[in-house]
Amino acid sequence: MIVARNGNKGSGPKRPLKVDVSKLDRCARMTTEQLLPSPDGSRYQFSSTLRKDHDSDINIRVLLLAPWPEDTGPFAKSLICFCSQSGSVRTEVNRLPGVSDHFFRLYVTSRESDVSVVLPADFHGSVNIEQRAGRRAGSANSSSADQNCYVRYSKSLRARIQAGAIRLNPSETYEDEDEVYIWAPGCINLRLMDESPESPRPVWRVADGRRGIGSLKRIFRLTP
Repeated sequence: MIVARNGNKGSGPKRPLKVDVSKLDRCARMTTEQLLPSPDGSRYQFSSTLRKDHDSDINIRVLLLAPWPEDTGPFAKSLICFCSQSGSVRTEVNRLPGVSDHFFRLYVTSRESDVSVVLPADFHGSVNIEQRAGRRAGSANSSSADQNCYVRYSKSLRARIQAGAIRLNPSETYEDEDEVYIWAPGCINLRLMDESPESPRPVWRVADGRRGIGSLKRIFRLTP
C-alpha cells in the first residue's frame, strides 16, 4: 500500500491518499497470448496449444485469430490449459469477428483459490464445472471455507443457457462447438466478453451478523 499526501491547500490537516498497489500490479501482470488455428482438423488433434502452470495467480488474455491466408479448413480446436497450484486463475478468451469456426477447448484449474473466466460473446458449446474439495488459501480447513463458495453466471450467459446455446455438464461434446472445463475449490465466475462484470448485491448486517433491515428502517424513520 502506497500512501501519498494530498496536495490541496487548506487550513485543515492533509489526509493521506491510499493507493492499493496489489490491484495495480495485478492489472500490470495481465498478459495476452494469440492462437492460430491449424487445418489439421481431427478429433484427436489440436491446432494450437497454450499451457500455463504456476504456483501463483494466473492472469491472461487469449485472442483467437483467423487462419493463415493459405490454410483451408476444417480446423482443429485450439487447446488452452491453465493451472495454478496455490493462486487464482483469471482468463479472458476473445474470438475475432469472422472466425466463428475457430473453436477451442479450455481447461482451468485452481487447486486452492478462485476462478474467473470471460468467454467470447459468440460462445456456443459446453461448460463443465467441478468444485473440488481443496484447501483455500488462508483458511485453517477447507470445509468452513467451502461454505462461502459459489458459481456465478452472468445475465447474458444465463440467457444463452436457457436458450440452449450453452449446455452445462453435458454427457457428450461436438466438433463444431467450444468446450470449457473448470476445477476449483473456491468461487467461480463466468461471463461473456460483451458484458460488464456484475456487482454483488450489497448486504447490510448488524454486529451480531443478522441483516440490519430494522436498523435501516430506523435510520430512514420508517418505523417509530
